[in-house]
Amino acid sequence: MGSSKIALGILGLIVLGNVVVSMATKFFQNGTQQGTAGLLIFIGMASYGVFWGWNRFFKSSDA
Repeated sequence: MGSSKIALGILGLIVLGNVVVSMATKFFQNGTQQGTAGLLIFIGMASYGVFWGWNRFFKSSDA
């Protein structure tokens, strides 16, 4: 089960990465300062969510 959880986590990161990249290109094509600020906030929140979810998921499940 441990290896499938790692694979699931990696798959989740790949999907999240694709979403971030697509949103980033959309924001930068707009080129507005508001879009850039929103992008930075989104990346910050996404990074926090990934780290929190990663720690919670692996520490609680594999223990």
